[in-house]
Amino acid sequence: MNQPNRIFRQIYVMLTHKCPLNCEYCYIDKSGSRKDMEWKTIKYIMDVVRPELGGGRGLVFFGGEPLLRVDLIEKTLKEYAKDMPDGIGGVVTSASVNMDKFFPLYRDFNMFLQVSYDGLAHSNSRHKKFDFDVLKPYFELENKRFQLRKTVSECNIDTLFEDYKVGREFSFKYDVSFDYSIAHQESFSAGFWNKLHDHYTDIWGFIFRTITEKDRTYIPLTLMRDLAHVSSYLKSDYKPRRLDSCEVGHILVVDGNGDCYPCTMLSQLGHEFKVGNVYGKIDLEKASCYSAPLDCNCPYSIVCGGGCRWERYKTFGKDGMRTNKLPSTCKMLHVKYMTANNFLNSLDNGDYEFMMLAIKRYEQAQKLTFDMGMYEQANAISRKTVNDIENYGLISWR
Repeated sequence: MNQPNRIFRQIYVMLTHKCPLNCEYCYIDKSGSRKDMEWKTIKYIMDVVRPELGGGRGLVFFGGEPLLRVDLIEKTLKEYAKDMPDGIGGVVTSASVNMDKFFPLYRDFNMFLQVSYDGLAHSNSRHKKFDFDVLKPYFELENKRFQLRKTVSECNIDTLFEDYKVGREFSFKYDVSFDYSIAHQESFSAGFWNKLHDHYTDIWGFIFRTITEKDRTYIPLTLMRDLAHVSSYLKSDYKPRRLDSCEVGHILVVDGNGDCYPCTMLSQLGHEFKVGNVYGKIDLEKASCYSAPLDCNCPYSIVCGGGCRWERYKTFGKDGMRTNKLPSTCKMLHVKYMTANNFLNSLDNGDYEFMMLAIKRYEQAQKLTFDMGMYEQANAISRKTVNDIENYGLISWR
């Protein structure tokens, strides 16, 4: 490939676009026109592309439902895991198929597992009723990186607070991570943001009560990130950058035919956002250009960057997405940061100091994970924070 060295945080491998589910908010192309990944392409990525790009320290097996191709995951682990002591990466799955076949791979190899779901507390439109029996063997493993992650959308916003409380109990009982994120949608109703504000207020209120009562509490990673932004970036003179979870331009997404894209969502829009092919040239400059932020002159522009590129494309078109900011992102960040700031301001001096220690440790772990690919070291920092602070009863996070 003979190109300048570029460190990508991870390489996302789209094993298949097929999935047994039909989630309302899913952005994956299910037209059937896209081919599954082949073993030769994964092998070429590992043997040629990854070393020459100087990064992509781990693979993320993505889809569709990647466990439909558990055979490819198994081949990759058995051939390359020994060369990646910090872990080969991870799998993002709905846990709807082949969890029995995947279990020995997860048990025996160092990797991250993220299970995406609609909600814990109630039956829902996607899974009807989430089957936690298939996850029990995973929960019982020790020292593994496992995350339950709710995708919050119009169809399940009503149970967010209940989901948090159930996820908190899972975290304490099984030593797993619970988190959530806002779904990527073309638009949101006005009522959605009002509900989001109410649920965030309830969650932060619950966390505050457990802290002041010296009870054990749990702060999901998405809320730890909000605290970090409120306590540092929003009070700084840093240049604007997209910090709120978006990794566009910092990851490389490879489709089944070897075509490359700057993020998983833009990969679903066809050749418009293609930046090359693993068997040919990858345009690193083009891949980077999509990460350039827009300054929207709002209180959160330093971390907003103008909003999700896919959502901007869907709202403004390809030309308009480059100059127009996404109003829904401003609304989301207003809810997140206002409620996080209110929480911090309500703490007394002792609780505030311990919270600042937790935030500092969180930022160290994030740097190790995203900038350096040192997943095990980041996980150790998370666990050390829990061990140091739990005696005080302040916070657990993973």
